[in-house]
Amino acid sequence: MKRFMATCTLALLLGVGLLSSSVSNPATTASASSQNDPQRINREFRATMGQKLVFDLKTGGSVDVVGWDRELVSVEVYKGGSDAADCRIDFDETNNGITITSEYVGRRHGYSTNFSFVVRVPRRFDLEFDSTGGGISICGVEGRISGKTMGGSLTLNNLKGDIRLMTMGGAITLSNSELNGTVETMGGGVLIENVSGNVRGTTMGGDVVRRNNGSRRGRASEDCATGERRGAV
Repeated sequence: MKRFMATCTLALLLGVGLLSSSVSNPATTASASSQNDPQRINREFRATMGQKLVFDLKTGGSVDVVGWDRELVSVEVYKGGSDAADCRIDFDETNNGITITSEYVGRRHGYSTNFSFVVRVPRRFDLEFDSTGGGISICGVEGRISGKTMGGSLTLNNLKGDIRLMTMGGAITLSNSELNGTVETMGGGVLIENVSGNVRGTTMGGDVVRRNNGSRRGRASEDCATGERRGAV
């Protein structure tokens, strides 16, 4: 009887040891994999219609801006790249709106980052860009849109107001909008489709194609980043 109990006790201890080992291994794996995930920053700011959002991105990064029916600016930042930890992102609130700044604060001369900014703003909001590189996508916003990126495509849809936007290299697609101003690329094609107003597209290398312009169709847009169906501005 004692031998049987000793055998059962030994088997129980071995079973607990195996269970502990099986639990600890996934934790180690999850910890290791989480170190490879981009760092995420989520911020929200109270805002009112007609204010301005400024991007001053010394690290560059893709930017996706969507208009919505809330008096709130929502910012999601995904920090990737081998030198992401040595970069700093600041949010500055003023009476006129919000400025988002990103910069490298490390000691090396060269660095590698892969940043992404997904931002939701009130539908009537001004936007200004100064980025060292990365595509810009804007959907469902009314206001003054200006600035430049040193490289990347411009995807502009369902906009209203004035625009002065430039990329140093990348295609431009402007559609379903009521705009005055210019969109410019130093290299890439320009498509302006279903747009009313006096908006001009220029490129140093590529074609400028205009389709169905002069009277904008008030169709709904389904391709904003939120995935929600949105009517015309």
